[in-house]
Amino acid sequence: MGKLAPGVTIHGHDIGHWLDRQRQPTTWRGLSTRQRERLTELGVRSERPRSPVRMRGWRRHHHRSGPGSLWN
Repeated sequence: MGKLAPGVTIHGHDIGHWLDRQRQPTTWRGLSTRQRERLTELGVRSERPRSPVRMRGWRRHHHRSGPGSLWN
């Protein structure tokens, strides 16, 4: 199945948005086994969960301490 962007509608239904939602890991896990199988047969796969952004150095320290720590 090709890429359907949000906003692509069929009979008034936003199929692109629906498809993006089905690919989200939390939604994918909530589908029944048969639903996942049928989507997989159509070439739809779950997205990989996004890993948290890793911050380094002073950004990580100040992020944890809050913005007020920049002036202390």
